[in-house]
Amino acid sequence: MTYQDIIFAAILALVLTWLIRGIAKFLSFAATRTTIIPYKQVDFELIITKCHMLFPIESLYFKGDTFSRGMGVRVETERTSIEATFVGVNKNNMVGFITPDCVISHELDIIEEIIKL
Repeated sequence: MTYQDIIFAAILALVLTWLIRGIAKFLSFAATRTTIIPYKQVDFELIITKCHMLFPIESLYFKGDTFSRGMGVRVETERTSIEATFVGVNKNNMVGFITPDCVISHELDIIEEIIKL
């Protein structure tokens, strides 16, 4: 083996180690951003109270229909369609919905259709 081979192997090992650590760091960061807490582990009334604080505006006027807090709706975006309960809107044009599994918020610009159930 020449010195060039040894130096190349050392540099390659350094680059691979850096790459593997970067991927592991990214995966652990992504896992912390997508945590969902089931309702059975926390108080449902506390969740509703916090949702009302996050989304204080109780009604939404969207494409000719008015939706008020507590109303059952079907929300369609470009990628998903969900059935949920309307929670409210905040000043940043974020709309909140609650499903039996989780709380969902969408930007108003992303929502294509809201249908009353």
